Parts: sequence; structure tokens; C-alpha cells
Amino acid sequence: MLKLEKIGNIAVKVTPHRTLNHSRGVISESEFQRDLEEDLLDCLKDQKVIAVRRITIKRNNQNFPTKHLILTFNTPVLPKSVKIAYINCPVRHFIPNPLRCFKCQRFGHTITACRGKQICARCSLPDHDPLRGTSSLGVTGFTTPRYPSVCSPFEFLPFFSFCFFFLPSRVGEGALHEKLLPLCLLSASHGQQYTPTCLPCVATL
Repeated sequence: MLKLEKIGNIAVKVTPHRTLNHSRGVISESEFQRDLEEDLLDCLKDQKVIAVRRITIKRNNQNFPTKHLILTFNTPVLPKSVKIAYINCPVRHFIPNPLRCFKCQRFGHTITACRGKQICARCSLPDHDPLRGTSSLGVTGFTTPRYPSVCSPFEFLPFFSFCFFFLPSRVGEGALHEKLLPLCLLSASHGQQYTPTCLPCVATL
């Protein structure tokens, strides 16, 4: 198959898939927190590692390195561990955050490709943005942000990492037990129009 050049009169080129033949895992070792990514990659090349990226955290507008490293392997099967110098590092599956839009609060696209309306992240209603203090008339610039009567500035937000729409999207369907979720979150229609804030649901958590 790899040597195939033509199908009938049509010229074809067979190449390995760029992502399906790779796997990504995470290692956490404080011993290598000060090491450069390039140096770690040189140590791991013989273990089928093709890329190393360090996870950073942002505090006070500054990025700080952590001990967590994302390794990309040139194999679809993730190894259980890798060896760096004299340390055997267990490898965990890397689970990226789901693609999401902070304009319409839905998953699957970003704000740059969004065709929906601005949806409030606190009450799931359109025509106002609580993070900017915008009223339903589209007037901005209030000294104190104004919210609708149902839109409290301290309510549950859908972009919190413990949101029960965020968690299944991140770890995959079926990873969370059904009994852990409110009934309306289990409904297929819930969240399709305005995801994922539902104050009655949050009240039952």
C-alpha cells in the first residue's frame, strides 16, 4: 500500500497520518523543572519521543514553568514510562481541554469562528455580557457592572473547570457516572441552545 502510486489513471501519494500515528502523554518530575525542552528531547529521542512541551502557569501576567511535561511519541501506543538519566518517569495520558467559544458558550469552535449571539455566561440569556457590564440595550461604560435580576455576579460559570458540561467533554463520554449529573444535564436537548449554564441544575449540585 505504501508503494502505491496510481489507482487506475489517477496518481496517488500514500503517507502516514500526521496525528493518528502519534500519542501524547504527561510526565511530572520536579528534578527536571529547570531543564530546557530541547535538552530533554535529546535525551528522549531514542524512546520515540518527537516533541517535548512544558506546561506553564500564568500569575500576575507572567508565565512560570511547572514540573509537568507533555511528550509526543511517534507511536499510537503510549508507553507506561520513560527513562531520563537515572529516573524512571511514569507516563499519564494527556487530555486536552475541549475546543470552546466564550461568546456563545458552546463547544466545537472558537470565538473567531462564532456565528452565534453573545450569550451571558451566568444566566444563558442573550444581549448582555456580565464580564463587561453591558446592559440589554448594548450600552457600556458603567462605573459598576449591571446585571439582569437573574444574573448574579457570583453564580456558577460554564467555563469553570468543574462544570459538568466541561468534564464529560474533556475526559470523553461515559467517563462520569450518570448518577453524578442532574437529570436535565442528561437530556440531549439541554444545553444545545444556550450551553451550559442552568441555575436550577446548579442548585441541585
